[in-house]
Amino acid sequence: MNLAHKLQNDLIHRIGQIDDVNFLKAIQTILDNSDKTVFELNKQQQASISVSREELKNGEGIDHDAVIEDMRTWLQKK
Repeated sequence: MNLAHKLQNDLIHRIGQIDDVNFLKAIQTILDNSDKTVFELNKQQQASISVSREELKNGEGIDHDAVIEDMRTWLQKK
C-alpha cells in the first residue's frame, strides 16, 4: 500500500468519527476548493506581472517592511 492510499484510509477513518457539523463543513469547503482549476491570466495581467518583475530586478520595488510601516502610520492617522 503506497503512502497516498494509507493517508486516504486514515482520513476516511478519522472523518467518519467526526460529529461536529461545522468541522465537517470546513473539510468539505477545503475539498471543494481543491478541485478548482488554475486561474488563467489574460494578456494584460501577464504583461503587468512581467513589468513588475523587471522593476523588482532593477531594484525599483518597495521593501515589504517599509510598506507595512507606511500602512500602520497611515492607519493611525485615521
